[in-house]
Amino acid sequence: MIVAVDIGYGNVKYAWRRDDGSLAAGHFPSIAALSVARELNDGATDGLNVVRIEIGHECYVVGEDAGLALAGHESGRILNRGYHDSNPYLALFRGALTYLGKPRHVDLVVTGLPVEYIQTSRDRLEKRLVGEHPLPDGSITHIRRAWVIPQPVGGFLHHAIGHGVYQDLRNSLSLIVDCGFFTVDWIVAKGLKVAFERSGSTPGGVSQILVKLTQAVSEEIEEPFNDVARLDEAVRNGYRMDLYGRPYDFGHLMPRVRPVMDQVCQRLLDTVGTMSDIGTVVLVGGGAALYQDAIRKICKRNPLVLVKDPMHANVKGFYLAGEERLKNDG
Repeated sequence: MIVAVDIGYGNVKYAWRRDDGSLAAGHFPSIAALSVARELNDGATDGLNVVRIEIGHECYVVGEDAGLALAGHESGRILNRGYHDSNPYLALFRGALTYLGKPRHVDLVVTGLPVEYIQTSRDRLEKRLVGEHPLPDGSITHIRRAWVIPQPVGGFLHHAIGHGVYQDLRNSLSLIVDCGFFTVDWIVAKGLKVAFERSGSTPGGVSQILVKLTQAVSEEIEEPFNDVARLDEAVRNGYRMDLYGRPYDFGHLMPRVRPVMDQVCQRLLDTVGTMSDIGTVVLVGGGAALYQDAIRKICKRNPLVLVKDPMHANVKGFYLAGEERLKNDG
């Protein structure tokens, strides 16, 4: 039994094999709404597609509709460097186990961390995930082993194995850029051998773009607007949403956020250095389509691939990595 979970700052992604052998994935927002027993007993979450996870004396509501369990001024997301050590992170992980069918025994769980944390936090997170995880119905998932890899490696494996080009990419350098919610991560790799000196992370993911967009929308409609969650959904739906019951198109405001993307791309270029020895550039992550044009500017002569279903590319790659590891170990 393999469990693959990608607990990002924006969404929790999870992958599994269907009965027909195909690889599937799902997701829910990385929102852990801290609740109290009274609210739960009053039926505050009745009818919502959520999971209630207790950790110590705290109770969290996670899942597809977790945003509806928040107060209007709350985001429910943790956007800081201690995210993977927090109780909300653990609640989101156990929520993913529930969506995966509450497995009783897991041979290997595969997940990832941003590149900048992998060397300092990998061992600590692996130890945290191994062992028993209580689930809402009283069942327990026992995890035998955990494997934490750099997040963009998952996207690389999904692309390389899914397109049958892994053997080719083992012999050349590739640049994999993971455009996430809080950070943009990148690795330079030859196969699975990562050149850490040319890899890195920087704040500037989708969340920062959304903050700039909320400011631009506020200025245009001449009143405060800070509904980041709704704006995030609207960006994925062609820059359209409803305001006061009327269609509102904000695509013309996107040039206002281009400096954020250009700054990230310059940081990436400073770290990677020359692009002349890079073969394919692979874009993954929920913000990949947003960043595509900006990254093309610094990779003018390299083949650029925007993977299919970029949001789930990392977690599908985690699952494939887990299969290969168990095959080699067995």
